[in-house]
Amino acid sequence: MRAKRNIGIVAQFMHVIAWLLVSVVSVASNTTQSNSAKPSVNLGEEDLEITSLGEIRMVAGRRGIFRTYKSSDGTTGSIVFGQFRSLRDATRQTEEWLKLAKTITSQEKKKDQRGQLIGLRVVGIEQNVESKKEGFLIVVRNGLNCYLIQSVSLPIATQIENITQGE
Repeated sequence: MRAKRNIGIVAQFMHVIAWLLVSVVSVASNTTQSNSAKPSVNLGEEDLEITSLGEIRMVAGRRGIFRTYKSSDGTTGSIVFGQFRSLRDATRQTEEWLKLAKTITSQEKKKDQRGQLIGLRVVGIEQNVESKKEGFLIVVRNGLNCYLIQSVSLPIATQIENITQGE
């Protein structure tokens, strides 16, 4: 029982550290941007403005990138992306992100002809440790590429996922 509680505490601590790191890099990124117009993305849905972007350290010491978006109504969302050298590292990163989910609402698996898992898409509900509000997360692994998308709005999270797939 104690081990489970410690794992939960560690997962919450990792989540807080990740968001603090994102916040620090985000603030630094915003202070170095010029006054030029910030890019926005529209795929026939809500306009999303990129509010910050930067690098983040991930599992196995890999560097990943992150972007945060803001819609016209103020709703925010973010994505963290990483490309890994091995399937083991990509799987470990995916498993770490899945620990953030309080509830899994859907899961899709893609397998190759030999039955090997080559892709995964999980949608879940998470609870923000700081604000105590629920939000949505989408965890995707396509081969060695992994994504974590988070937002309080599932449509915004899905739109960020669609933007990423279009790149």
